[in-house]
Amino acid sequence: MTKELALKEKELALKEQEVKAKIELERRGVWFSSPLLIGIASAIFGLLGTGIGAALQGYSNSQLERQKYDSNFQLERQKFEFSLIQKALEIKDRNEAAKQLMFLVDSGVIQSLDSAKIRKIAEQPNQLPSALDISIKQRDVLKECVITISNPLVSLKNQPDTFSLDLVSVKPGTYPSSEHVFTSSSQTEEGWFKIKYEGRNGWIGNNTWSIESKSNSCP
Repeated sequence: MTKELALKEKELALKEQEVKAKIELERRGVWFSSPLLIGIASAIFGLLGTGIGAALQGYSNSQLERQKYDSNFQLERQKFEFSLIQKALEIKDRNEAAKQLMFLVDSGVIQSLDSAKIRKIAEQPNQLPSALDISIKQRDVLKECVITISNPLVSLKNQPDTFSLDLVSVKPGTYPSSEHVFTSSSQTEEGWFKIKYEGRNGWIGNNTWSIESKSNSCP
């Protein structure tokens, strides 16, 4: 009799635990399926999504502003260097003018213009151009210039003319061109556009078969 009573007590205790567990599970189920909880969770995820989107947009805007600043700085730098070259070429003594050009190159003042070409010109003082007919390659920032590449194989250069050609595979598509190179010394040197592809900055030729079209703002 005592054993049967003990077994019944254990059975009751087990059932009691079972009921408690069931109630707890149901309570949790109601909590997780509660419209209030779902609404709160949706609001939290919505805020997170908005915050992430705003952060990405802010980063994109800051990058754009940085690019604008860099372009303007580069253009002002080029104007400054070009004015120094013009002043050097205004010197009547051609040997002294050549020395001034060499100094600008060797001291590192010339950074955005074609220093190799300037050095080559300075090595021949008797053939130095005057300040009026100088044709040193410059870069001019173009706004809203967009080119469309139709062929995946594009001749990509680190710099026009002075560096070796590097043929790479570029996906066909539309690319903004931040800079354009021009010079009056040779038609074959005109029309290089700077693009950025997979983290690489390079130049592609205006007169190559790989460019399908250009926007009206492009030269």
